[in-house]
Amino acid sequence: MAGPTPGQARGRGWRRSSPGLYVPAEVPPQVEQRVLEASCRLRGAGAVTGWAALRLHGCGYLDGRDTDGRPLPVPLVVPPEVHLRTWPGTVVHRGRLPADEVGVRWGVPCTSPSRALFDAARTAPSVREAVVVVDTAAAAGVVDLASFATWAAQRQRWPGGAQVRQACSLAVERSLSPYETRLRLVWVLDAGYPTPLCNWPVTDADGRRLGRPDLVCPGLGTFGELDGADHRTGRQHAVDVARVGGVHRHRPRGVRRGRARRGPLPRAGGADARGGCAGAGQHSAAYLRPAARPGAAVRPTSGRERRAGVH
Repeated sequence: MAGPTPGQARGRGWRRSSPGLYVPAEVPPQVEQRVLEASCRLRGAGAVTGWAALRLHGCGYLDGRDTDGRPLPVPLVVPPEVHLRTWPGTVVHRGRLPADEVGVRWGVPCTSPSRALFDAARTAPSVREAVVVVDTAAAAGVVDLASFATWAAQRQRWPGGAQVRQACSLAVERSLSPYETRLRLVWVLDAGYPTPLCNWPVTDADGRRLGRPDLVCPGLGTFGELDGADHRTGRQHAVDVARVGGVHRHRPRGVRRGRARRGPLPRAGGADARGGCAGAGQHSAAYLRPAARPGAAVRPTSGRERRAGVH
């Protein structure tokens, strides 16, 4: 395909994606398009990494935006000897890049799932956000959590390696969304309660299934649910009621945490969790029992839906 002439490139029909490269102006800057455009700067040296590579590997929840909805730069990694300056919409990292940690995904040079996750977690703005990305990759089946933790431990001396190690110690494989992870971290780190079971079916004393809350702590007789803006629609609310209605009818203590459609989950929620859990242990033996075989954390969906972030 021939590119625009210099005169055409200066017109309204094209936009500049990087030095010397142009894209038709009508092409929408969707997340995959942003990743593709950023990768064209590599010219055969380096790879897309971090959240962008994980997105192409199948992590649908990593949509290239931060908790405030602002676009994240596409991370690129190049060998130390390659001089590639940062361009708007990208961030360039220089470091070791073994050949076995680079491949091609959808025509884009990408780091392997483990290397992409390692880079995303070690450059995350906090340990909590590092846990979010590790949970997301594990839930999507892009990495096996235990295997990744072992792989990352061999690189603990790399910059940010300590943060990755701490994130692995807090991560689980059954969190179905970034905000469920953040709610769990409020529960554990702020409220100081035991690590809950995530999306785990619970039964009553007679073995009858009661539901599958976002979080459940049988020892406290308490469950936790995330009430976001997207959970207030009629369809999603009906799904939520069907999923945990039986738990509500058996009167355990519940902690519900609301949020806007985007935005950080306030850490002050720990005090709310402590208040909601107070005295709840009396319910555990009589009402909440975790299923012995929880099955998949997601509702029955295709692998494609699961990777795309269907909840």
